[in-house]
Amino acid sequence: VQGNGAVSFATPEEQAKHEAFVLAPQYSRQVVNDNGDITSDLDATAHLIKDYLLSKYSIDEKRLYTTGQSMGGMMSIVMNFKYPDLFAASYLVACQWDEKEVAPMAKNNLWIIVSTGDGKAYPGMNAITSELIKRGATVAKDAWRADYTNEQFLAGARKVIAQKSNIKYTTLEKGTNPYLAKDANPGSEHAGTWKVAYNIPGVKDWIFSQTKQ
Repeated sequence: VQGNGAVSFATPEEQAKHEAFVLAPQYSRQVVNDNGDITSDLDATAHLIKDYLLSKYSIDEKRLYTTGQSMGGMMSIVMNFKYPDLFAASYLVACQWDEKEVAPMAKNNLWIIVSTGDGKAYPGMNAITSELIKRGATVAKDAWRADYTNEQFLAGARKVIAQKSNIKYTTLEKGTNPYLAKDANPGSEHAGTWKVAYNIPGVKDWIFSQTKQ
């Protein structure tokens, strides 16, 4: 339930709109970290999806998606460059990775969202998108306030979606998050992104419209 990243896809209302099998793995240790260390749990997760769940359940292998916040977002990045043909789209929330490793995911469909007040994820995703552009990616960018109304978020999402690009990169302006106190510590801009990201109208519509060729 932390950050709403899993349960927001599993509510009855969301399932009625976007029927999906929702997998929310829980780990007993840190799977990836800011130093670039990766445990075997990451490969185990990828194999759980492609080697077990696809055969056990009625899941469309052309419409697999990944999302995560912070460590989960870094896991999604790593799975994208280690298994670039696995996911039809990815929603990367408040995360980062070494841009020197991301080249294999340049053609993947990504939606990135970070707060400009996030001291690691914001510069980290700037570096990643710059590297992916060098590798042939096209990026549509937009700057949003975190306290937008649903109507404003939907208009913003539609504006970004209308641009022909495989990567959507949206930022939340520092100091506008309604879930944070005005005197909140800098680290809260990172965690505060999660509460906003998974309730933005239009983003899930884009995710579920993506299909592997």
